[in-house]
Amino acid sequence: RASEDFYTAAVVEFSQADGTDLTANLADNLAGYLELINSPNATGADIMVFPEMTLNNVNSLTYVPPPEKNVTPCLDDPSAEYYDPFFVEISCAARNVKRYIVININEKQLCSDTPEDTRPCASNGHNIFNTNVVFDRNGTVVSRYRKVHLYLNEARNTTVLPEVVTFDTDFNVTFGHFICF
Repeated sequence: RASEDFYTAAVVEFSQADGTDLTANLADNLAGYLELINSPNATGADIMVFPEMTLNNVNSLTYVPPPEKNVTPCLDDPSAEYYDPFFVEISCAARNVKRYIVININEKQLCSDTPEDTRPCASNGHNIFNTNVVFDRNGTVVSRYRKVHLYLNEARNTTVLPEVVTFDTDFNVTFGHFICF
């Protein structure tokens, strides 16, 4: 498709599971995501974008590899020992359908990974971010954006400095992404 002068995007509206069993909610949300990713209606889409805060919650945080490391969770951690299983499954789904997938998740990061951030760290040693993640057609993490302008009582961290994040595609489009406002 790289030689064509257009691309096809699928933008998803998604209603998340809202029961009291957070593990079941994640399973239901993941099943819904995978159904949409694998849907015949999405065939031909080059990129599929999911909305904010509709996949996991603070009880199912995952690490996100820095994009410059070119990590493919589907191949690099197939047993989901480091990344949460839902994260590995989305990576595999992107790889299987050969489509860019943009998701929004609750991410955890060791505070020690950002020594330049001198703000107090949570007692569990992790920062928690509201994060967009982009997988390419191979399921590789090619972009990550962490929300800066938190809404009302959103209990998350922010980056020390705002990030301007873009990613290039094989269909010759450079996208930027941000969350909410």
